[in-house]
Formats: sequence, structure tokens, C-alpha cells
Amino acid sequence: MQESRKRLRVVRTVAAVLGGVLAAGLVVGIAARLLMRAVLLAVDMPTSFSVGGTAAVLVAFAVLAVPAAATATATARPAIRRARRPLRCPEAARSHRERTGTPSGPEES
Repeated sequence: MQESRKRLRVVRTVAAVLGGVLAAGLVVGIAARLLMRAVLLAVDMPTSFSVGGTAAVLVAFAVLAVPAAATATATARPAIRRARRPLRCPEAARSHRERTGTPSGPEES
């Protein structure tokens, strides 16, 4: 049972990394292509791009996004876990309420 949970966690992490890579690669690749077009318009040059060149830019940005997405996924999980700790610790929740005036976490009994 424990082994299947570990595998599921690994599968979810890999899926998150790949999803992040695809999203980041597409968004940044499209933005780069639009900036290239803007520069060509600014210097009054022809602005025609080939489909193959555009696909190469998108693939290159997706491939370059792999290390960034893997690093972000690896470093985000511990940060998220640490961020939830005040919710579990009554002393931290009380300190948070005193500093901000807003409730956070379990109420004291």
C-alpha cells in the first residue's frame, strides 16, 4: 500500500513537471516569437516566419524549460509544507493572529 502511494506521488510530480514545461514553453515561445516580429517591424524589415522556424522556437523553449520546471517543483513542495505549519501549531497561530489581527489555524481551547 505504501509503495503504491510513493509511486502515485512520483507520477503526480512528473506530470506536474511536464505540464509546467509545456505551459511555460508554449507561453514563452509565443511571447518570444511576438517580440521577434515586433523588432522586425521596428526596423522595417519583412516579418514573415516559417512554420518550421516557429515550431523550432516553441520546442527549444519547452526543452529549456525542463530544468526550470523540475527545480521549481522540487523546491516548491518543502516551501508549501513549511507554509502550512502555522495551521498545525497553536503557538504559531496565536502569534500570527497577534501580528496580523486575522485568524489563522485552529482556535485555542
